[in-house]
Amino acid sequence: MDYLSEVEYLKPAVTEAADMFILPRFRNLKDGDVLNKGDFDKTVTAADIETSTYLLEHCRKRFPGSFTEEDMDDRRFEHDVLWSIDPLDGTDEFRHGREDFGIQAALLEKRDGGISQQQGLFTCLSEEPLFTPRSQKAPLSMTRIV
Repeated sequence: MDYLSEVEYLKPAVTEAADMFILPRFRNLKDGDVLNKGDFDKTVTAADIETSTYLLEHCRKRFPGSFTEEDMDDRRFEHDVLWSIDPLDGTDEFRHGREDFGIQAALLEKRDGGISQQQGLFTCLSEEPLFTPRSQKAPLSMTRIV
């Protein structure tokens, strides 16, 4: 598995999702943009849901078992490689206008009787590179291009 090429494949979709669904709503949520997730203290925003749909469409072209926090099903157990995505990590921070939120992505691969995981966080408001594989000290370039 060439992890770097998979990150490069995902980067444009993550940037587009942030630009289309997350950033326009940052500090600008409207009535109906915040929904209850089922638990009394869990909320989801329209930005979570739209980002989830967009990124799943992109990721499942390559890895059909890919899932997001907003759309999990048992398909993910049928595949050896997939993306696990939190389309808006820090929903509460986002809702309250704080800047510490992003799109979290982990590439999971079944290997040697276990699962190999490479993960990172795309910060929507920063140019800081935060998409870093656990096996590397230098961050990959999954940065916000402003």
